[in-house]
Amino acid sequence: MKSGWELKFEDQRWASGVSGATVLLLSAFIYPFFSQADANFATAFSRIFSLKVDLGLCSSSFANLIMAQIAYALAICLVLLGFVFALGVAAIADATSRMRYLKLALGTLVLLLIFLALAMKDDGLWLDSTTRRSISAHLSIVDACTQSHSTDFLRVYVMSAWLFVGSWIAITVDIIFFRIIYFKRNYSDLPKDPAFRAEILAIHAKYGAVHRPIQKPPWTFSLMAFVGFLLFIAVHSLYKLAAVLGVL
Repeated sequence: MKSGWELKFEDQRWASGVSGATVLLLSAFIYPFFSQADANFATAFSRIFSLKVDLGLCSSSFANLIMAQIAYALAICLVLLGFVFALGVAAIADATSRMRYLKLALGTLVLLLIFLALAMKDDGLWLDSTTRRSISAHLSIVDACTQSHSTDFLRVYVMSAWLFVGSWIAITVDIIFFRIIYFKRNYSDLPKDPAFRAEILAIHAKYGAVHRPIQKPPWTFSLMAFVGFLLFIAVHSLYKLAAVLGVL
């Protein structure tokens, strides 16, 4: 029987490997696909997603990255939606862990809405400024499109890297928590090594276990505002998504 530490390492390694393979496969398909897009395709893409700028007027590299980022974010939404469906089925099948599955499904749904909101923005995933205080560096996507024929913007690549890392972390965390609930993991188990186990037990016997009462966070105004903000994002994103599907 494996110890809790070994199980934790195994779950983290397995989850990071699966999520890494998922984001790599998506990137390997989406980014090369949009790298072959021409100006007419970019113009049609801009109209379908109601972007502020006609990507057909931008440089090919700039337009292709913006389109690929939107498509990648939507693909991650589909992956997270599959997790929500799987968690819902697991919650129905396992009554003892139903609340834990539902909490994980709610957290996954929040992540899905965040990626959906990013994909449905009017300016794509373009960063108007790299920092909050860099007012002088503020640049709209319309101006960036005009300058893209002579300037290569680093922030476009930064956003692609953020998407890759953020989606990898989101999927990894989902898989880890799913395995914890499904296999009923307990990472606090003592290790198998007898000497190490005896040492830990001696420390517990000497100092005793510290039990801290779990305090539930109050339902404050800030939490209600956050939920309202998520609902606003969901409604706006779903409206834009419905408009896109209507055009298609």
